[in-house]
Amino acid sequence: MAGKRSDFTFGQLALMNWLMEKPDRFISISTYSNTSKNIHFYEAQVDQASGQAKAVLIYPLTNYGNENARKLKVEFLKRIGNKDTIDLTALHQAGLVTSHSSFSASEYSRAFFKRINMEGNHHGERFDLPTRKMARFWAEAGKAAYEEERANFQKKAAEVRREIVIGRKLEFKPDVPKDLTERWPKGLALPYPKVSKVRPSFSATVTKVTPTRVYVEDVKCINDVDRDYYVIKGYPPNQYVERTEVVADYADEALIEKLVDLDREFQTDIDRISTETIKEMLPLVTNIDSRFKQKEAEHDDMMRDLIEQHSNAIGKGPKR
Repeated sequence: MAGKRSDFTFGQLALMNWLMEKPDRFISISTYSNTSKNIHFYEAQVDQASGQAKAVLIYPLTNYGNENARKLKVEFLKRIGNKDTIDLTALHQAGLVTSHSSFSASEYSRAFFKRINMEGNHHGERFDLPTRKMARFWAEAGKAAYEEERANFQKKAAEVRREIVIGRKLEFKPDVPKDLTERWPKGLALPYPKVSKVRPSFSATVTKVTPTRVYVEDVKCINDVDRDYYVIKGYPPNQYVERTEVVADYADEALIEKLVDLDREFQTDIDRISTETIKEMLPLVTNIDSRFKQKEAEHDDMMRDLIEQHSNAIGKGPKR
């Protein structure tokens, strides 16, 4: 048997959906494992100039340096269940895919790779092609199973979909005018108390929730206080935050605006209090700094005089 519809995960069914969508689609994986740790998705496309079929790498793209390429990556991952680490064991056991090497001596492999003009060095790669069994299974039960699982996947995502505010405990650092801080005595630390609070930094849309993580998309910076982005982990479409870093759940624009305003007002107050206090303290600390420097100079003079007096009295010894 090709396998029952219940034998396969959504990711495996999504992979079959992609393979069955067009002829001459196939995947390659590292020969070191049956699981797809470095999966590549190919399809044969006809070159308009020569009229010959040629294998084209669909995913991953070689360069994700521009925004459009990153969007294409996210869209592709979403259609195969958000992950490209699909375990292929069940597909092999059911006879739905067959493995080939570009260096294989089999007549089938040689004919296939010649027909699609497979270029490049593919040493260490195994190519998995869909079989006729997969086509039959897909027509009889697989496609329906995929549509059902996809509907369940979308339903679960819709059930948890909402806006959240993300943040973490960060320090409020006073912003005092430079003309004041430059007059502060060198070597004397500015006496700012350390004030750290949870600060709203990002908003995002929830896509999935686990006991410890909240998976998100459409992450937006709402308050430029956490430039490290360490609170957002992973890459789209699998970005997530720890549940402890959710500042507000089921947030809307009004709440986001109020939280950001509160944070900025608190920062303004910290700046004002610090500036006023530095102004008040500056004469005192400048005075004590000046007096200490005067005493330092007096100490050096007194030590030098004592040593010189001793040297003169005995007629020898170090002189400074």
